[in-house]
Amino acid sequence: MQKFDMLVIGSGPGGQRAAVQAAKLGKAVALIEKARDLGGVSINTGTLPSKTLREAVVDLSGSRERQLYGMVYRDNTV
Repeated sequence: MQKFDMLVIGSGPGGQRAAVQAAKLGKAVALIEKARDLGGVSINTGTLPSKTLREAVVDLSGSRERQLYGMVYRDNTV
């Protein structure tokens, strides 16, 4: 049976940070996650994916350029 110094439940940002810091201090760490993917809700289904999508839409729509050049902005590509 493997022994651990620390058991971290949940692989969200807080759990990952705790596990990494303990490992840096030389502790044997077990990380338990109920979901298939590590990272927690924030990384996989929460705010980060939606922010990534929002940033892509802003970039593709030229919204950043509108702020720089004014409300009328045309892309010169055909």
